[in-house]
Amino acid sequence: MAVMLRHMEMICSYKNEYVGMREARKHAAWYFTGLRGAAKLRKACFALESLDDAKRLAEEIITLNPDA
Repeated sequence: MAVMLRHMEMICSYKNEYVGMREARKHAAWYFTGLRGAAKLRKACFALESLDDAKRLAEEIITLNPDA
């Protein structure tokens, strides 16, 4: 999840957060492959609006999948 968040931060720093998050959402969904509850997580991913939302989702993922 740390790599996913860093990837999203880099996209948002290159573009602004509004545009960057819309692009980063589709990339972030790939990080959920193989995780427990991946379909639900991908659905939540496509609703992300900000980096803070992404950080909260990453914390939820770590709770569900401690090895993530």
